[in-house]
This record gives sequence, structure tokens and C-alpha cells, in this order.
Amino acid sequence: MGNPITAGLPGKRCGRESGFTLLELVVVMSLLALMLYVAAPRLQNDLLSDGTLRAARWIIAQVRTLQQEAVRAQTTFNLHLDLAAGRLWVTHEAMDAALQAAAEDAAYRLPRGVRLQEVAYPGGRQTEGVARIRFYPQEFSDMALIHIVDDGGREFSFRIEPFLAGVKLFQERVAFE
Repeated sequence: MGNPITAGLPGKRCGRESGFTLLELVVVMSLLALMLYVAAPRLQNDLLSDGTLRAARWIIAQVRTLQQEAVRAQTTFNLHLDLAAGRLWVTHEAMDAALQAAAEDAAYRLPRGVRLQEVAYPGGRQTEGVARIRFYPQEFSDMALIHIVDDGGREFSFRIEPFLAGVKLFQERVAFE
């Protein structure tokens, strides 16, 4: 039973009359619809770029690893980029032909909707076939730009500098200056 003092007063509910009014439900539904309207485009962009971000993280991590491993192992490492198939793999000069073929078979494949557009070097660019970027034991590498593009038309460039550790990511297409 309800409180006898407040029973019958406007705005107070007694017994089994508890619940939400139609107005309260409409307000909550309107707020949810507004939040979804604002958040849906951002959520869609995040979902679509997930493959692109995965590819970017893989390229950045691989370049850093190759720079370190070339010095540690005192051997030249190669990052191969199959532009048509969207595959990337690593070899080094101490590998025989069978190990190189195994490395190519186990290549990283770019996610669906992401493709290698080209690899640019200071003296030119490669838009087809298999490009190669070398990482030397003397703590330097080939200077190169890797360009990828996703199905949404967004372009990303990865600049590998010969004497700098790591790789720089640009969320646009860049060229050598």
C-alpha cells in the first residue's frame, strides 16, 4: 500500500500504476535516435578504416623490426611488396631459394579493400610487379615511399628514410621533395 498522506496527490503513483508515461518514452526514444544519427557516420568510418589501420600498423611494425634485425643479425633484409596481389613478405641475404619461396608463400596479405598503389624511390617509382626495399646492417635502408589506398579513395603514404629509425605515416599522398 502507498503512503496515506501522499495518496491521491498529482504526480504520485500508487500501487500498480508505476511505469513510464508515453511522453517519457517518446523523449528517451528521441534522444537515442539523435545520438545514433550523430554517431552512425563516425562508426561507419571507423569500421571501414579498420583494414587500412591494420595494414598501416603492420607496415610500420615491420619496417621498425627490419631496421633493428638488419643491425642485430649483420645481414641485409628485404621487404618485398607485390603490387598486384597486395602481398608483403620479408627475406634476407642468408636465405636459400627454398626459404625465400616459403617466405613468399607465407606473405602478409593486405585486408580486403586496401591495395598497394606504388612504391616510389628518389630516382623513380614502381607501379607493377614486386618492389623491394632493403635494410642494411650498417644502420641504413633504401629511401622509399609506400603508397596504399582504400576503397573509400583515402590514400596513405609511408616514408622510409635511409638514416632514421622508424617510418613516417602520412594520411595523404606525398612525394619526395
